[in-house]
Amino acid sequence: MMCRVLWVMVLSLCVALGMMTNPKIILSPSRIMVAVGSSVQLQCAIVNGSVQHLGVTWNMVTSASSPEILTHSQSDGVTKGHSNNKKFQSFRDLKHSSYILTIKDIETSDNRQYYCDIVGKNMSKSSQRIAVSVQGMMTNPKIILSPSRIMVAVGSSVQLQCAIVNGSVQHLGVTWNMVTSASSPEILTHSQSDGVTKGHSNNKKFQSFRDLKHSSYILTIKDIETSDNRQYYCDIVGKNMSKSSQRIAVSVQGKSFPVLTQTPILNVTVSQTAQLHCSVQNIDLGESDVHWYRRSLAGYQWIVMHRVSGNVLVNKNFQGHFNSTRNNSGLVATLIITNIQPEDATVYYCNVWSNVYGTGTQLNIITFAEAEIPDLLLIFLGRLLVLLLFLIVAVIVLLNVNQKACFTSK
Repeated sequence: MMCRVLWVMVLSLCVALGMMTNPKIILSPSRIMVAVGSSVQLQCAIVNGSVQHLGVTWNMVTSASSPEILTHSQSDGVTKGHSNNKKFQSFRDLKHSSYILTIKDIETSDNRQYYCDIVGKNMSKSSQRIAVSVQGMMTNPKIILSPSRIMVAVGSSVQLQCAIVNGSVQHLGVTWNMVTSASSPEILTHSQSDGVTKGHSNNKKFQSFRDLKHSSYILTIKDIETSDNRQYYCDIVGKNMSKSSQRIAVSVQGKSFPVLTQTPILNVTVSQTAQLHCSVQNIDLGESDVHWYRRSLAGYQWIVMHRVSGNVLVNKNFQGHFNSTRNNSGLVATLIITNIQPEDATVYYCNVWSNVYGTGTQLNIITFAEAEIPDLLLIFLGRLLVLLLFLIVAVIVLLNVNQKACFTSK
């Protein structure tokens, strides 16, 4: 009887050790809207597994009883297209432990749900789906600038967003411009359609980059001076491209003006709770409402307002997912995001006095394989060590049990 108990312990521990490494799938985005004729990329992130040693299929839900397999990335690194249509292509993204599906030249027939599955025995199938919603024919690209006005203190930095609607920043060239007293504006940066960004100004304080996820070009102005008190805008480069009439007014204030400082980057995993802090200087936080915004495809998107009275108002689209706290004496406001999902990955800004914004926090959603959090690693190793110790003790006891007790006849 004792032997049976010990063998059950050993088997249970082995199963527990095996379960710790079962790979899982996270799909993103959960839903995406695209125009006819454009392209899109879907991500299948692998948690607790390596894309170098796993095979994955990308599938499309059809009206038939079984889905259509589009591509098959084998464990040996070879990727095959199971569909005769060359528009479906996939590749391994080793850095982000993901498989990426690219759908080119979108048609109305591509208005379906897509998902990936890990190939192999005893691999649980994913219940997640990515809904691709195909819209009408692509129209001329348009620009949305955010914010419309911003007030900053001398010596600080600021980021301006140029969101492209009905167009892809991967295939469009854009210039960031500054309105001057001269008849023509000054071109600060030129992001070419081939992906190369050049600075047209000799001043290194003006830098721009592509934000592919939010189809935007971002202009960063560092070490703000009073001479930067101007209007800024972006234009799409190309023939027959209408020029934007929008402007972002940057109002430069003195050094005693409020400054909102945020942690530049925060890495979290799916389902975690994130806290984004905003430290305030040169202002009585107890006498000001605090707002939180995030970067989106349509510019800055309002999320939360934390009133002086203590009441918290949350955008109806984010209720139950976002909240806010404030420490007036410590001059810190905090945005709380619970049950983090892949679509929450963006830049978040705190805001006071309507036009005073924080430096922004880039929230990154990473897989377990990418996580570089010492506490999680120590917890994992600690649990593994305990399981191994139990296993060793069980084996020692088993070997020292009286052989007669183990193998006695009925």
